[in-house]
Amino acid sequence: MRPPRRCPEGIPPIREVLDRYQERVVRYCLRVLGCPSEAGDCAQEVFWRVYRSLPSFRGEASLTTWIYAITRQCCLLALRRREARGRRETRLNSGTDRIPSRERSPVESTLREEARELFRNIFHGILDEKEAHIMCLHYVEGKTTATIDRELRLPNRSGSKAYLVSALRKLRKPHVRARLRLLELATSSRSHR
Repeated sequence: MRPPRRCPEGIPPIREVLDRYQERVVRYCLRVLGCPSEAGDCAQEVFWRVYRSLPSFRGEASLTTWIYAITRQCCLLALRRREARGRRETRLNSGTDRIPSRERSPVESTLREEARELFRNIFHGILDEKEAHIMCLHYVEGKTTATIDRELRLPNRSGSKAYLVSALRKLRKPHVRARLRLLELATSSRSHR
């Protein structure tokens, strides 16, 4: 029998990690995957990866952030597998390739939701809520200003264009540009580790 894996100092043993994070991981997997059995399988994969990697955890990020990153990777992998499985089944059933759909794939939906959340976090405190929402609809979702005007029922003639212009003006201010540049540098230095 192998001796139990030793965790770095200050990191709780795997049993405590499982007890502390299991519910959050399962909830996240269920929210992303939408299927309880897939969510359970994905959460199991997450904790298997955590178990294997915990002894080599370097602590460059918090344990919560590290587990969230593993969970996100596992969910995206599960979505890709589901998508590939669906394509194979469709080809087998119809004998032809699937006709491309205008609906977003689960992977694309998840990535867009993460982009929206990142967008909100970056511009929090710089733009007002409506400006940030319209910027997100236009630049993340790719919606036209006419579509945004209709969806949000904006009353004035300039509609969403006025909000976009106002937001872009705010983002061009020197102190805001400096803040965004610092954020960009911090993000790029984390991704190069």
